[in-house]
Amino acid sequence: MFNLLGSGLYFMVALTALLAAFMVRGDRVGDRIHWVGIAALYMGFAASRWFQIEVGLSSMLRETIRSAGAYGERASWQAPATVVLVVLLFALGWYFVSTWRRRSPGSRARAVFISRFAGIALLLFVGVRIASLHAIDKLIYSGGPIRLNYIIDLGLTGIVLAMAILYAYRSWQRGGGGNRRAPRR
Repeated sequence: MFNLLGSGLYFMVALTALLAAFMVRGDRVGDRIHWVGIAALYMGFAASRWFQIEVGLSSMLRETIRSAGAYGERASWQAPATVVLVVLLFALGWYFVSTWRRRSPGSRARAVFISRFAGIALLLFVGVRIASLHAIDKLIYSGGPIRLNYIIDLGLTGIVLAMAILYAYRSWQRGGGGNRRAPRR
């Protein structure tokens, strides 16, 4: 049930990103590439959820570690890996905060920036779930019916969806759609 709902949500984000790509005005080719990339990323997330690719990769990684005889000693490399992951997440957050002010003030430019940040963050988070680090798994999968895993996944996906809608709406307001240029005022 959750796989179907998750796949549907990811698919909806992909379609909305394609709409935003279609609404790109004139010479903003980088924005179009961005939204098509976001659509491809979320189609990949939808396929991964639907066909349970993430679960399969995680199981395959776990079996590879077991067959190498290193499963019992995984704590010796998982602790440093967790520290590296936390440092990477803080670096990504620092980059976001430090470059926010340098972005152009337009809502479309910020929508691209925020959705790019959220898409990368979700991609990293999926990587963490696949790697299945014990300390992280305890944190994200515990907590009853509302888990940190759901909050992060739905939150980042919701951000990308909202930014795609905002971009498409702002482009429509300015006369966008396809490759047409807005009339000069």
